[in-house]
Amino acid sequence: MAEQQNGDGGPKPKKQQSKFGKMFSNMGKSAGKAMKKAGHGISKGLVKAKQSAAERILKVEATPQEPEIISALERLKTTKNEIYAISEIVRNLYEARINEAHYMVQLSEKLCAVKVTQNDPFGQYVTQMGKGFAQLESVQSEHLKRMEEELVIPLEKFRDIDVEEVQKLKLKYKTAKTNYDISLRNLQKAKEKGDQNKIATAETKRDAAFTELQEMRQQLKFQVNNLEQKKQVNLLGCLESYWSSYTSYASAQSQVLQQNTIKKIEWNGDMNFNNNNNNNNNNDMNGVNADDDDKKDDEIIMNGNNNDNNNEMNGNSVNNSNEIHSNGDINGNINGNVNENGNNNDNESEIQYD
Repeated sequence: MAEQQNGDGGPKPKKQQSKFGKMFSNMGKSAGKAMKKAGHGISKGLVKAKQSAAERILKVEATPQEPEIISALERLKTTKNEIYAISEIVRNLYEARINEAHYMVQLSEKLCAVKVTQNDPFGQYVTQMGKGFAQLESVQSEHLKRMEEELVIPLEKFRDIDVEEVQKLKLKYKTAKTNYDISLRNLQKAKEKGDQNKIATAETKRDAAFTELQEMRQQLKFQVNNLEQKKQVNLLGCLESYWSSYTSYASAQSQVLQQNTIKKIEWNGDMNFNNNNNNNNNNDMNGVNADDDDKKDDEIIMNGNNNDNNNEMNGNSVNNSNEIHSNGDINGNINGNVNENGNNNDNESEIQYD
């Protein structure tokens, strides 16, 4: 199939999967592996049922196992239980960290979007936190890639491929051993009846069952040793690489935190609040003074009006006084004339008596 091309004729870049898409993909993988594990449990149950039926119904006595086989089976069981437990925890931790990284992106975006105003220590602090979280998330995303490549996938491959192959071989071995035990039981019954044909047939089946059992024993011991080698060399190498990556991740986190040291700024809101009160008080006082000045202006205007009225009244009084004085002068003049006339009359009287 030809590769898709972009407008320039080159290969179209693959779309990167989002953290949520990766998380749901991992959940799907986990579900698939759970179903696979359930299928393996069913197979194991069938083998146990066959072995139990042979022991109860046919009354077959189980032959003792070789010490090497017992040791190999114990090692396999220990490895299986440990790897299943570790891989399950690692998968849960990995998915939790993917979820954490997603929320860290949201948190850094929200913190960086906080509106910073003047005299706002909170806004300045959280925006710097947002920048620090963004850098930490970038470091964490790179670490998650290393975690998946060096820890999650190696553990799950070792569990689902290597351990499960030996587990299937162990079931085959148990089936072969059960068949061998049944062949021994059949041979014993044929000998009890003394039928040479049945004895010969039973011996042939016993030999075939024993050959298969021996082959399964050798394969089981080899595969258990091979599994142990893969665990001690290959898987351990992956864990060593991851631990080195985790050390680098912790160091990178420390560097980011050192580079994003945030110095808290003290809030001087109380001082500004007092200044505002003082300004308000000054404005109130200025308003009172303005009102007083307005009242004084009104009083001055009223006094001016009173003075004008008084001046007008005083003017009228002066005019009236002048008029009175003028009338007095006129009366005086009249009286004077009268007196003069009286004198004249007296003189005339005196003249007549003579």
